[in-house]
Amino acid sequence: MRSEKVARKYATALYERAEERKSLDRLSEDFDAARNALDAADDLRRILQSPVVKSEDKRAVLKEIFGGKASEEFVEGIDLLANKERLDVFEAMVDAYRELRDRRAGVVEADVATAADIGEDGLDRLKQRLESTLDKRVRMKSTIDEKLIGGFTARVDDTVVDASIAGKLRALKKRFAASESGETSQA
Repeated sequence: MRSEKVARKYATALYERAEERKSLDRLSEDFDAARNALDAADDLRRILQSPVVKSEDKRAVLKEIFGGKASEEFVEGIDLLANKERLDVFEAMVDAYRELRDRRAGVVEADVATAADIGEDGLDRLKQRLESTLDKRVRMKSTIDEKLIGGFTARVDDTVVDASIAGKLRALKKRFAASESGETSQA
């Protein structure tokens, strides 16, 4: 938890610096590229997390990957973390920055599971319904979960919308159990 707090502080500082310099779009692209690099290379994640690898070596790896392509703010962020011996929080900072950017832009991430493949059109309609309901822009990640039987579930932050047949069956079972226990206690 402590490292997440530290990562949020660095992410906020970089965000505010980029905002002052009017380079938020460019820095956001860099953080998206960093997330993609971390997702694609487990070795990178292991190097950054390793207490054995020196901070200068971690900095060299990141500069090799992002060096000539990244914005000045992004490279400054790498240098700052390296100087403070905190490159172990780089990945958490990447995620914290992206969450901060999305929150300030009114974007939420929705994890959606459908019982079957509903195609791009179905996902677009579902996204529009979520955006209308939440009054926010939605970035969706979708999966297929056949256990849902039919319908979908959507998780946005701590809120879960369960519009699945499996969910309706669970709710019905719960109601029956409650009504049976109510009849038993009255007798």
